[in-house]
Amino acid sequence: MQDSIKFDAIIDTYQEYMQEAFTLLALSKKLQEEDESDLKKYGPDIDFSRPNDYLISRLSRYAFLLAAMSLEAGANALLKSISTNSSIYDDYEKLQTLIKYEVFCLSKSKTIDRGNVLFQRVKELMTCRNEFVHPKPRTAEFESNGRIDTIVRGNTSNRKYPKYLNFILLDDAISSVSDVANFTAWVLNDICSIEIIEGASLIGFGTYGWTGEQEEICKNYKIDQRSFGKEKC
Repeated sequence: MQDSIKFDAIIDTYQEYMQEAFTLLALSKKLQEEDESDLKKYGPDIDFSRPNDYLISRLSRYAFLLAAMSLEAGANALLKSISTNSSIYDDYEKLQTLIKYEVFCLSKSKTIDRGNVLFQRVKELMTCRNEFVHPKPRTAEFESNGRIDTIVRGNTSNRKYPKYLNFILLDDAISSVSDVANFTAWVLNDICSIEIIEGASLIGFGTYGWTGEQEEICKNYKIDQRSFGKEKC
C-alpha cells in the first residue's frame, strides 16, 4: 500500500470562488438554452416546457453567494499583502468587507470613491449577502401575476436584487459576478495602478488564472477580466 503524501495548497481564494461561480453560470446558461429549445417545441403553456428552471434557480443562488464570498476572500488576501504581522491583520480582518478594500487603497495612498456605481453595486451585493447568511425569520408581503411571485418592498435600489435568497435568479447571479470582477479590477488596476498579473496574484493570494467558460462569459457580458490576470475585453 502506497504511503500517503502530505502537501500544502492555497484554498478559499478569490480566484477559486470566482472560477466556480463562472462554472455555475455556464451550466445554468446551457440549461436555459435547453429550456428555450423546449419552449419553441412545446409552447409556454406546457408544464414540462421549462424542466430545468428548478435547477437553474438553485445554481444561480449558489453563484450569487460565491460572488460575495470571492469579494470577501479577495479583501482578506489584499489585507495580508499589506499587514506586517499577524496581530495587525487580525485587527484589519474584523473590518467590513468594503472597508478592507479602502484600507488597501489607503496603503497605496489612494482612495475609493464611494459614490461610484462600481462601489454602490458591490455594496448592494454585500447587503444581500448579510441578509442571506444572517437570516431573521419575518413576515413579508408578496404579489403574484399568476405565474411569477415577487416580494414587495424587498429589493435593492440599484440592481434590484431581491433581499430573499429564494428569489435570486440567473440574471442576478450574472450581475453579481460581473459587479465583483469589475469592482476588483477598478480597485487594483485603475485606482491603485497595479499591473494586471501582480494585481490578480495579490487578490488571489498568490494564485490567478481563468477558464475557457470564464473567458466566454466575460466576453459575452463585457465583464472586466483583469482581476483574473487577463487583459480587459
